[in-house]
Order: sequence, then structure tokens, then C-alpha cells
Amino acid sequence: FFRAALSSFWGALFRMAAGRLWLSMCVVLVVVGLLSPAVEGYFINGVALDANGCVLSNSGTLPDLFPVKNYPTYGTTWNVTYHNTYKVVSAGCTNRTNCAQTFVLYQCGTTPPSISGATAIQIPVKRVAVGDTPVLTYLELIGARAAIGAITDISYVSSECIRRMFFLGMINISYDSATWGLKYADLASQGYTVAFTSDSPPVVAPAVLFREDRETSSLGIMEYIYFAALFFNREVTVQQYVHQIQLRMSCHQTLVANRPSVNAVFLGYGNSTYGSYWVKPQGCPNYYCDLFSAAKANLLLGFDFNTNTMSAAEIQIVQQADVWIFTNVWNAGVKADLEAMGWPSATQAWRNNQIYSVDRVDGTINDWFMSRYAQPDVLLADLISALHGPDIDQHPRVWLRNVFTELPGSALPNSSCTNLQMPLVLHDDTCLLAAGSQSSTCQRMGNLIEDSQTLCEMLFDESYRYEPVWEKAYSLWPTSAEANNQITAALGLPQSTSCLKPTSKAASGPSPESGLTLCTPWNGSS
Repeated sequence: FFRAALSSFWGALFRMAAGRLWLSMCVVLVVVGLLSPAVEGYFINGVALDANGCVLSNSGTLPDLFPVKNYPTYGTTWNVTYHNTYKVVSAGCTNRTNCAQTFVLYQCGTTPPSISGATAIQIPVKRVAVGDTPVLTYLELIGARAAIGAITDISYVSSECIRRMFFLGMINISYDSATWGLKYADLASQGYTVAFTSDSPPVVAPAVLFREDRETSSLGIMEYIYFAALFFNREVTVQQYVHQIQLRMSCHQTLVANRPSVNAVFLGYGNSTYGSYWVKPQGCPNYYCDLFSAAKANLLLGFDFNTNTMSAAEIQIVQQADVWIFTNVWNAGVKADLEAMGWPSATQAWRNNQIYSVDRVDGTINDWFMSRYAQPDVLLADLISALHGPDIDQHPRVWLRNVFTELPGSALPNSSCTNLQMPLVLHDDTCLLAAGSQSSTCQRMGNLIEDSQTLCEMLFDESYRYEPVWEKAYSLWPTSAEANNQITAALGLPQSTSCLKPTSKAASGPSPESGLTLCTPWNGSS
């Protein structure tokens, strides 16, 4: 909706001038230094790379430099093929073919191949420009926040870390008032090789089409984290994230599998000095269609997306809804307008106090537009809480706010930004099944650890791969065998799986690059 609004007459309402706070160069250099810690070189398949990931010797035939590979499973608007020293990435596709752009992402220190019609980009990319706020969340999730150098506007950015980087002068504004997008000519002259954008083709260098909004499923949208990771060689990191998302979504669906379906609408209204308008759903297939279905909701459709007024037939659709997901800010002006139209007495959702706006984070819809795409599990949990009641999963809703009982901004922002180097703090929380289930076992173990994540999630999280997780887990049960049984049961792994206690941080488990967990098949002598 946000992008649709920006490309329409009403989009003019959302564009505001952004100021910039200039600081001394010494402060900027200090902060940039903090974001770029020194890293020693390493090896991939026997090939030596320097601290920047560049091949030190390009002689002879090099082996596969990308041992971990990610392909779109649900997404249809991009594609990739892997080769020993480069990746061929297609963007702006239809069913993964008929693509608007082709790029050759070649490892630095190697020679790019010559492919007709393809643009060569050296990877890992060091600096990117971003034209749309949802892309920022993907970059933060893969640990590439420090690479963001230019955006179109700071007004709609909900990430505290990115806002801090902007006000420190580390992120600049690149805005073309004629196109409401990035200023590509200036970016190219400044050395940018990648500018993620949703602009329609044809686009000019260094633009790279990032069209998660064209995907028709929530998982297809989420898989754009794979797309972003291609440019930074972060395939391993995102595999773990995607796996966790899918596990939580499956768990949430299990919670409501036997619940009756609830009639719901997904519709917004707004007013301004230019007049009032309605923001309507486009119909299925779309990301909200599969999410409402997973949440056991009957999504009422039949709206004319191309008009911003409501017909008598469309009003009747809304009146039938048990729950109204209101896709805009709900304020006194909106409430007064709808009351004047007679909505309270005619609308079942209004009579039952079941209208949920999307402004629970900081009282605006900025985080709704910026963060929900990359976190479909959280949006699903929000929908389930609104549709079936908050007691079903004890999930504290993130974006959806009951306009009758909750204040705007009653949810915390997605990041407190205590450290610019740290990854984005996610909105997700543990999906809790019935007592005695695997999730309740995980909860029992996780309660002993002073962290918001449970042990189950920690075992798949690089930042908690070692102590104190294992020390706490093994202090809970008297024997290693019992501890191993509890851990494997909690993770849903076969009983033949071994989750042995590591002897030290230095020697425990595989490196993060391997993409493996500490749990490996038991061979009788490990």
C-alpha cells in the first residue's frame, strides 16, 4: 500500500523534506571505525581470502567459493545461478523468467566473466543506496547495516540504528524530486554499484530492482532476504533466519488449526487537506491472503482497488466482518469521519470493539511499512491474537492495536540500538504450544537463561551458540545423557542425534560459515 500510495496522487501527502545534522569529520571517522572492525583473512575450499573477502591469488582454476547456496522456493520475481567464482542474479522477473535485469556478482580478486546483457558487480558489496524502507530491514537482518550509505528520506525510517547513523552523518539523502526516487546519476558518480529500488523498468545503473512487493505470498516476500544476502555473501546467516521463521509460522498455524474461521476485512481510511480516501486490498493471490488463511480467517474481498471511494456493495462487505484490520493510522479525525458516515451502528466489528489499526509501534505506520515484510511469522501471530484473542499464544501484538482499548505507540520500537554493530532486534517471540509439548520443554529450559529467547532458538542462533546456553542446559539435568535427551526432544530431533556439551568456546562446534548446528548424527564414538 505504501508504494502504491507513493506512486499515486495521494503519495504526495507522504513526502516531507528531511534535514541533516552535520557533525565534525573526526566523529564520523570514529563511528565508521566502530562499524568496521578488523577481521583476519580466511579460507574457503582451500582458497585464501583477505579480510575483505577478496581472493589473494587468482591463478589457475579456482574451486567453488560459494559452498552454501540459496535459491527462491516461493519467490518468483528473482533468480540466481551459482558458479565457482560468481553468481548470475536476475531481478524484476515474472515466474523467475522474463527478467528486467541480469547481474554478474563476482568475487573480488577474481575476473568477471563476460555475459551479454549482464552488469558486473564486485562482491561482497561495501556500500549500497536504498530507495524503499522495507529494504532497510532486510539489510539489517543480514548484518549489512554498515553498508547503507544513502536513502531517499529519513522521515519514514523506524529503525533507531539507521536514524542514528543518519544524524551522525553516516547516511546521506539521495532524492530525485522528479521521480520520487533515488538520484542515480549522483550515486554512480559517487562510486555506488548497487542501489536497491522498486522503480519500474527501465532503470539505470546502479539501480537493482528489489520487488518484494510484487511477490504474491508472505514466504515469497520473506525470501527476499536471500536476494539481499547474495550481494554480501551472507547465505549461511540467512538460512538460519529463514528456518526459524518457517518453524514459528508452522507452530502458529497449529495453534488455530481447530478454531472456527473468523470473517475479517483488511482495509484503511485516511483524510487530509486534499480530501478523504480509502486504501483497499487488491485481492488474491497476495501476501495477506495466505496469512489470513493461516490465521483461520475468512478474508472478505470484492473491493475495487482502483478507486478511493466506497460503493454501497463495498460498505456491505465491511459490515459483515467480525474483525476489521484497519491499514492506516487511527486518530480522532478518522474516527469522527467514520462516525459521521454512520459506521459505528452499521458495522459489527465496531459494535464489538474489534477494529485493529497498524500503528501500535510509536503511533505511526512507519514500522508497519518497513518491518512486516521480512517478519511474516510476527504478522501471523498478530493476526491470530486479533482474530482469536490474545490468550491463545500470549503473543504481545507488535503492529496491530485495538483502537478501543489500546493507545497508539503502545508497542516498543523494533530496536533500541545499543550498538550500531549488532543485528536488528527482531519482533519475534516464542510460539508456545500446549503444556507437555516440545515448545513447553524449550520454555522450561529457556527460563533459566537471562535472555528473551528460549534455548530452542538459541541453539540455532550464532550469537548464542556456546556458553551460557550449554552450561545452563546441563545444570538443569543431573546427567549428560538426560540433558542430551531433553535438548534433542525440545528441538524435535531424532533420538539418535547427539548434542554434546562443548569443551570450550574455541573448540565448540563448527564455524558459523558451515551453517551447521552443534547437534550432529550420533555415530557411537563422537
